[in-house]
Amino acid sequence: MKAKNLEAGDYYAVLISGDNTITSETRSISDDEVEFEFDSDADDVAEGAEALEPGFIVDKEVTAELYTAADELLLSETVGCLVKG
Repeated sequence: MKAKNLEAGDYYAVLISGDNTITSETRSISDDEVEFEFDSDADDVAEGAEALEPGFIVDKEVTAELYTAADELLLSETVGCLVKG
């Protein structure tokens, strides 16, 4: 998830698929852009991606939400995604 044209501040992301939910760590930005990565690949997780457990993705679809640190929802988007076997 990547968002641009944001005010400097603190943000976090929530990823939802079926009944599964994961919340990222809060990130502080000083420019206008923030990016969160969620993955089940061990190498990507070792490089800083938020770890997804096997079976997290339900029906090949996820909803990503971006919040301010004050819990204000700024963005919500549902997308299809690749499920590794």
